[in-house]
Amino acid sequence: MKKTLLILMAVMVVGCASWPKPYDWSTQAGTFTIDQAKIEFGPPEATTKLSDGGTVVRWRGAFIDGTEYGGRTIHFDKDGKLVSGKGGGRRTK
Repeated sequence: MKKTLLILMAVMVVGCASWPKPYDWSTQAGTFTIDQAKIEFGPPEATTKLSDGGTVVRWRGAFIDGTEYGGRTIHFDKDGKLVSGKGGGRRTK
């Protein structure tokens, strides 16, 4: 019984520790483009054009117990270059 409990606890710790952390979008500001985002993340859930010509794009994540994990909201300038981003876990590239 103790061995089973220890194995279960170890699996839970590893699983929680490996859950993706929010991505640091500031490292890609000015270089990551809206086209690259659409290729990497697929079709967005919502796209909003801003009055300054920029675009805010939203990708939905997975919902577990009412909490969203992995969703992304990314702001691009009028030229389609990253201004800022929020969420998203690890990027694949």
